[in-house]
Amino acid sequence: MKDEEKKMKEEKLKMKMKDEEKRNEENMKERKKLKEEEEKMKVEKKRKERKKNKMKDEEKMKEEEEKMKEEMKKMVVDEKKINSGQFSEDMIPTVGFNMRKITKGNVTIKLWDIGGQPRFRSMWERYCRGVSAIV
Repeated sequence: MKDEEKKMKEEKLKMKMKDEEKRNEENMKERKKLKEEEEKMKVEKKRKERKKNKMKDEEKMKEEEEKMKEEMKKMVVDEKKINSGQFSEDMIPTVGFNMRKITKGNVTIKLWDIGGQPRFRSMWERYCRGVSAIV
């Protein structure tokens, strides 16, 4: 009888060990699965960050392009009293205004030449609105 009891105990122990091995194996599979999911999440997070950074970079580039595309009006006003001989003697005075548009790459500059004679000074206020600089 003792032998039978001993065999039964051994068998129970073997069954417990098999059950434990099975649980360990299942736990290992579960850990592996969780690790794989974690890796996938990390990869997805990095991809989203790169996409977000790319979008930010594209936005910055668009903003910079828009700034460069901004047109600037520059006005040249020649008041006859102030003329210090820096202009050519054979220069023809501006009657009304002349405008020239110069574009280099993304930058466009509008040069407006307004007559400096007293009869044209009433126009200055209208033409000077939104001007970036007056020379």
